[in-house]
Amino acid sequence: MSRFRPPLIHAIRSQTPSRTARHRAPVPAALRDEGGDANGPRQPTAPHDAPLTRREIQVLRLVCEGRSNQEVADQLFLSKRTVDFHLKNVYTKLGVNKRVQALHVATRRGLISLGNLGTQV
Repeated sequence: MSRFRPPLIHAIRSQTPSRTARHRAPVPAALRDEGGDANGPRQPTAPHDAPLTRREIQVLRLVCEGRSNQEVADQLFLSKRTVDFHLKNVYTKLGVNKRVQALHVATRRGLISLGNLGTQV
């Protein structure tokens, strides 16, 4: 069958290394242990000092007003799963696990003000 291959396909395949012939840079053991690759150690995707997006601040403000995730979703015309996603990102970026902790860290960092809660979205 190989002798009936069109010339273009044969030319391309003869110049392209097979999957088994491709070589990658070796990964040092120290990087493998840290979850990195040949380019260096893996960086966190959302460090604790990463800025919150405008939408994440909107969600956080409504949550800090005492609204449920579903109520936040209804007010912002989002699905509850989208609100859950934004809250997960907020918690990761603030380095917290709970709503009360998020409120405390957000007010300490000046992201939200307790006096302004309930006035804007």
